[in-house]
Amino acid sequence: MVMTQTAVRTLNSYWLFQLFTKVFIYYLKEYTQQTEVMWDDVLLPILEAVIPVIILLIGGVLLLKSFGVDLTGIWVTLGGATFVIGFAVKDILANFFSGIVLLIDTPFQFGDVLRLEDGSMGMLRKIGVRVTQSC
Repeated sequence: MVMTQTAVRTLNSYWLFQLFTKVFIYYLKEYTQQTEVMWDDVLLPILEAVIPVIILLIGGVLLLKSFGVDLTGIWVTLGGATFVIGFAVKDILANFFSGIVLLIDTPFQFGDVLRLEDGSMGMLRKIGVRVTQSC
């Protein structure tokens, strides 16, 4: 039985998806449980949600391409939509990446007492990707 290029691409996408979701994520979860840093506990769910979707999208594009579907119109539409959505959520994305930098660089630790510019004080309770909580 000779496998067509379409079947090979579909199987490769499937096995890459399985490898990432079953093996790579499993070992990353073990690693995050062994470390005390907080950033890997926050970034792991993001990777776990985003990377499989990207793998499936690339597999779908390769599958459509192997069937001879012209994707030029789809790429132009996606490019325009990406520009509009990116411009609309630029502040949210800026906060998101600032949160990632805070998690990686962590100038603060849990329980630190912070004094704000207005003179109020608070204790740091949680650092997240988008929100830092204090009481």
